[in-house]
Amino acid sequence: MSVGVVILRIQWPKIHSIEQIQNTEIYRNSRDYTNYTEHDKIKIIRYEGNIFYFCAEYFRETVYLQTGINPFDLNLKLNRCLNRIKRIENILRLSSQSMDIEIDKSDDHSNEIKSMEETPDPLEACS
Repeated sequence: MSVGVVILRIQWPKIHSIEQIQNTEIYRNSRDYTNYTEHDKIKIIRYEGNIFYFCAEYFRETVYLQTGINPFDLNLKLNRCLNRIKRIENILRLSSQSMDIEIDKSDDHSNEIKSMEETPDPLEACS
């Protein structure tokens, strides 16, 4: 009998959400009290047990449930947003490449290398 109780306590330890009791500095289990202050961005979870390989999944799921945040869902949403951004960037890149750009052909754009004597002095242009 006691072996069964030990196994159950190891596999399913107690996990509580702890909240601050109003007008005090005391934090207690939110299921036991009705007058507590719940913080939006802070969640305190009390875990009464060891984390072994066979109870790690239970711990993880309970923390996700207590906090209301699942990192897998957040990662999925982030990947969707990143894919959407990449698609928009590709559309913008394709639309900018398809635009006709007119080049003024009157300028001399030859690739000939000029000697040092033929190269104008940049300081002469300033005077």
